[in-house]
Amino acid sequence: MSLLLLTCYRTQLDADKLKSLLRGKAADEDIKEALQRLDRLTQDELRNVAAQTLCVVGKMANDVNELKCQLFPNISQYFMEAL
Repeated sequence: MSLLLLTCYRTQLDADKLKSLLRGKAADEDIKEALQRLDRLTQDELRNVAAQTLCVVGKMANDVNELKCQLFPNISQYFMEAL
């Protein structure tokens, strides 16, 4: 047999083995594990985005309150007297 035929035969065996693995249970478990890791990463990213959003909103609220106090220095006294 020539080297080319041996190479083709070996390549075909490897391809068949890969197909059987992809169809088999091992591939299903690998896919499930990969999806679970992706799900965890997605949830982690969502938590990070939520935390960053809360931080930005908190800073904006503080800035608005500071601006309000600068523009209307007596407004806090008015609300305190109304209570």
